[in-house]
Amino acid sequence: MRTRLRPVYARADADTTADVFEANAGLASRFPHKFVFDDYSEAELARIARLKLEQARFTLAAADDDGAAAAAALERLVAPIAREVPCGNARSVENRIAAAIGAQSHRWLCTRTDTAPPTESSLFELTAADLDEACRVADRANAVLGGAKRAG
Repeated sequence: MRTRLRPVYARADADTTADVFEANAGLASRFPHKFVFDDYSEAELARIARLKLEQARFTLAAADDDGAAAAAALERLVAPIAREVPCGNARSVENRIAAAIGAQSHRWLCTRTDTAPPTESSLFELTAADLDEACRVADRANAVLGGAKRAG
């Protein structure tokens, strides 16, 4: 019995994809159908970030603390992703959320006192400072890796 193999070639950068197909004319016949998907908007990236936080059981700082600041910091954290070339989209969101969780862990280690044990909810809460630190980490990584930016 013969099975049919359906290869999928996925690439975030249309220019690179065109270069690959031009370099090997035989590929075009192997991939006759091409689908182009729009990149996520900043609002969609923010929704993905909130979903990732929810899946990891993390929350933004409560509104009576710096909740508005944390929500704004989350927007700042994901906004540059839409301008990355190639656009990393959801994977870049995951990387930045992981950096925010790392920043939160570091904050807890540096501010820990033996007299005030953390509550369970505070262990899973991200502040504006955690998100801003993750943004700085991502910016440094992009600078080191030479990440290009789209106009806009």
